[in-house]
Amino acid sequence: MIIDAHTHIGRVRGRTFTAGDLLGRLDAAGVDRAVVFSFVENIDNDTVAEAARRHPDRLIPFAVVNPWQDDAETELRRRLDDGFRGVKLHPVRHGYPLDRRELTDPLFEIAAAARVPVLSFGGDDLFSTPDRFTSMARRHPSVDLIMAHMGFSNERDGAQRSATENPNVYVETSGVQSARYIVGAVQAAGAEKVVFGSNIPHEDLAESIAMTLTAAGPDHADAVFHQNLSRLLGENGRPA
Repeated sequence: MIIDAHTHIGRVRGRTFTAGDLLGRLDAAGVDRAVVFSFVENIDNDTVAEAARRHPDRLIPFAVVNPWQDDAETELRRRLDDGFRGVKLHPVRHGYPLDRRELTDPLFEIAAAARVPVLSFGGDDLFSTPDRFTSMARRHPSVDLIMAHMGFSNERDGAQRSATENPNVYVETSGVQSARYIVGAVQAAGAEKVVFGSNIPHEDLAESIAMTLTAAGPDHADAVFHQNLSRLLGENGRPA
């Protein structure tokens, strides 16, 4: 089984990528299910809600919220009440440090109450460095925090360290350009802290799967490709 933790649908910069487009790519690559959220540049949780309603066995909706917006907390509560399974944040696109507490603490508190994970952009940018993930993870120990892109190349060591030192920090593989970075994460933090993601439509899904499979190897493939994310979503015997 493969569950992709990082896919987008919606419209951005004149391009539309639909749920049908996404499902076509998932089918072609043999992916069973996917976490889906809107492009962060054009937040459209309505489109995600409709896609998940039509394909509940395939698509797992996460709500994108911009904490600068006045209705961010209200929007997040509404979406979680409607069945969304997690939160997607993008500090870089929306212009705030992940650990700017007056902005992000309320969202983490809502996630904690709903017992859902927070997935945040975690590339090598000032606003999303691994130390900011560590800061938020320690402030909100009951919230599982998924670091998308696992620090890319420049922050990969910090990403691995954050996942190793904090039981509620996980690293996600989307956008990673070398299998050795995933190998390093598995070795440093353990396979149970690594989650597969592709970043569709920005990355090639088949290539992402192949690289992750090479890195995880047969002993850890099930954990990385589906078991860890299923656990974070409240499946595999863990209550949501």
